[in-house]
Amino acid sequence: MNVDHEDHIAAGALDLALRLGCSPIFLSGIDLAYSDGKDHAQGTIYDDDGGFQNRQPGLFEVPSVDGGKVSTCSPFLISLIGVVHQLGCADVSVHNLSPRGAAINGARNRAEGLQLLRGLPSASGESPRKRLEVEADLA
Repeated sequence: MNVDHEDHIAAGALDLALRLGCSPIFLSGIDLAYSDGKDHAQGTIYDDDGGFQNRQPGLFEVPSVDGGKVSTCSPFLISLIGVVHQLGCADVSVHNLSPRGAAINGARNRAEGLQLLRGLPSASGESPRKRLEVEADLA
């Protein structure tokens, strides 16, 4: 089975944030689905790899962040189940900033996360809300 490296990196990063006691946690660009028919964000090394979807053993329909359904593959589904399990074991505030993709049970919605980001301070003067919103929109 083909494994997607970015999803394992995201799960590892989430695990680290949880172990460090970070709260709130904002998930940005983790859609775990074929959003807009694409398997990866534009501008990644996978842009020229049109065979990623063809190498997957099957597609599944899962609930999407917008209340509908979205297609996902085995590696993304395994990562989604792992992330949901991680969040189920945690007692922290986690917000999914992705505007599309698979719904992540245990993570609060994008609008609530963006509202919370408005009040966070930034040492650089850059708005963390704006930066994370832009990064989530790119994925």
